[in-house]
This record gives sequence, structure tokens and C-alpha cells, in this order.
Amino acid sequence: MLTLLAFTSEARSSEQFLYSDEYFVLFQSQSLGLVLSEEFYKGFPIVVVKEKLGSDNVNNPELTQGSIIVQVANEQVDGLPLSKISSIIKGSPRPTLIKFRDPNRL
Repeated sequence: MLTLLAFTSEARSSEQFLYSDEYFVLFQSQSLGLVLSEEFYKGFPIVVVKEKLGSDNVNNPELTQGSIIVQVANEQVDGLPLSKISSIIKGSPRPTLIKFRDPNRL
């Protein structure tokens, strides 16, 4: 199950801060149902959503191809390579809160 959070009480309670181009998604199951890829922006690695798999993700309007992962649980992952972010995601207990940045607002 996938839940979109727009700075809800759950996000506030973990002392998260959102810029206008960022949003949280709460992942309930172990598999995110996403295909991720590593790209480069201004010389720094970014991990983006390449493809959405599964019915939970299809109905989420904010989570789109190109969305950038910036935080997993309480750990900032901006600028980390895909292998490291994948490891952090796999090691995070479920449910886990992931912060994304909208690629159209860079």
C-alpha cells in the first residue's frame, strides 16, 4: 500500500521539513513497486523513479517518472549513489516514509 502525505501530522512528528517542490510517500510493503535509476544533475548523482510498477503506485498523481529521492526515513540521501540509497531503503523497517522532489520544479 502506498500513501501520499502532504505534510501531515506523521511527517511533522518526525520533524521533517518540506520545500514547495517536495512531498512524502509512505510505503507500507517491503517492495516499493518502483524501478530506480541513477542520473546526474549539475555533476551530482541523483536517484530518480524510472518506472512505477503495481496498482498502488499507478493511482498516486505526485509520484511520477523522474521524481527524485531526497530522504529515506530520517536519513538525507541527496547526492548518494543508487547502490547506497537502495541499501538504505532495503534496510528501513516498514512502513517507511520517503521524501521525493518534483523534477519539474528544479
